[in-house]
Amino acid sequence: MRRILFTVCLLCASLWLCAQQADWSRTMMDGSRTGCTPPGRDNVAEALGTVDGRVYTAPNGKVFKGGSAAKVAKAMLDAQPAMADVKQVVGYSEKGMRSRGANSPLANFATDALIAGSEKIFGRKADFAVMNSGGIRASVEPGTVLKDDIMAIFPFKNYLCLVEYPGTVLLEFLERQASQRHAHPFAGVEMTVKDRRLVSATIGGRQIDPQGTYYLATIDFVLGPGDNMWMGRGARNIQRSQTLVFDVIMDYIMYMTGAGRTLDCEVDGRLIYLE
Repeated sequence: MRRILFTVCLLCASLWLCAQQADWSRTMMDGSRTGCTPPGRDNVAEALGTVDGRVYTAPNGKVFKGGSAAKVAKAMLDAQPAMADVKQVVGYSEKGMRSRGANSPLANFATDALIAGSEKIFGRKADFAVMNSGGIRASVEPGTVLKDDIMAIFPFKNYLCLVEYPGTVLLEFLERQASQRHAHPFAGVEMTVKDRRLVSATIGGRQIDPQGTYYLATIDFVLGPGDNMWMGRGARNIQRSQTLVFDVIMDYIMYMTGAGRTLDCEVDGRLIYLE
């Protein structure tokens, strides 16, 4: 019994480590054998073909009679109505966005979205935002962006929170970030780091006041031990919403798309490493 329990624990640990270390990306179907391409909401037959009884006709006209091809194709086609919602196009990215910790395009985009969402949800715009690197699980590829893509990037049920910090606690957190090899994604703060030490930290161009009060937009996962961040420590007040981070990001995306802007974000001066 102990051996079985140990084996199960080892397997779970291995799967957890793989999930933490996996680098996910989207691979496009090239249609080299059958002409199949990723279906949208309104082009299922054109993208995947049709099934008539035990006969599958692929988009390129190739016919498969009997066997597993028709069964697999029918299962795929039958699943499409339930997937229509996630197949909707929500935006377009010219360059694509990847996340490699703090001050990478997708990390900046996501944390900028948290600040934008804080004002709508809490009635107060956060001074800065932080989320964990592990909360971003994939990348935005150049071209059309589907709701399904955003679900793959932000798959966890994390909720937006607003945290009130004394300036001293904020500076302590930024010093911890500076000491790490890879800082977590953040927005609203401009940090300068040298030899893993915090040289300066500003918000809106002003030095952070140790006696001041600042508001953080973050996710409930990192308030405790999530990614060893402990963002709830030293907080004067914590407001928890019932809004998923996925929904905050989607709201920001729809705003960007509605304003005629592409889903792109640049590396900027929010994190500077001095030689």
